[in-house]
Amino acid sequence: MQTTSLLSSFTKALAGFAALFFLSLSSPLPAAITPAQIGYHGEVRWVSVEDLPLPLAQFTTVFWDPRDTPSLRKLIRLTDAVRGKRVLEIGTGTGLLAACALQAGATHAVATDINPSAVLNARFNGTLLGLANRLEVRQVTLAQPDAYAIIRPEERFDVIISNPPWVNRLPQSIDEFALYDASFRLMRTLLDGLPQHLPPGGRALLAYGCVDAIKTLRSECAKRGYTFRVVDDDRDLDKLPEEFLPGMLLEVTLPDRR
Repeated sequence: MQTTSLLSSFTKALAGFAALFFLSLSSPLPAAITPAQIGYHGEVRWVSVEDLPLPLAQFTTVFWDPRDTPSLRKLIRLTDAVRGKRVLEIGTGTGLLAACALQAGATHAVATDINPSAVLNARFNGTLLGLANRLEVRQVTLAQPDAYAIIRPEERFDVIISNPPWVNRLPQSIDEFALYDASFRLMRTLLDGLPQHLPPGGRALLAYGCVDAIKTLRSECAKRGYTFRVVDDDRDLDKLPEEFLPGMLLEVTLPDRR
């Protein structure tokens, strides 16, 4: 077990060195960029997904579980869902989904998070991948944690994506904001702001892996007159455990008011 652990640690460290090495070969950005240069001095774990050409850094307290979003990332990767479009990611963590969107041809992405380490993390990964000129990462405050608190009233996005917190519980620490959404406040404010921030034909693509959250989302969409759709997933909610993986991809669209 100890030998396996050492090999695993070595492999992750090697992935990190490889990321920086290949950046130096393929990008005009400074090859010597390090987390410390953007103000982060904690531990770094290196993680990978098939959607991106290089490993990503994961900073301490920043959420990472790609099992939440395989359907969403596949849609981004294999279709024109975000190509040529302006994207907002709510709750970016490492910057994974925003990076996937930009990698797939989105013109610009705004990514938000309440965790200061996540904001630094997403900026670092955007720079590492050579996406920084199209990625804007914004800090949400604890005093104003609603979905669009740092989005200007006039800003509109073609696609809004999110792997939001799933469980109706009060967060007790900064990292738990990625897991818990008390009274589903983030969900409700996300839905409330769609008419202001989505143009006609726009859509929200959300990844949830919690039965209570999905049923609440469906109910809240119905109250607002929105269209709720499960995308390419025939699992029966009533037969799933309360929390499950992989996450389920859900699409929300607005009524045609023409």
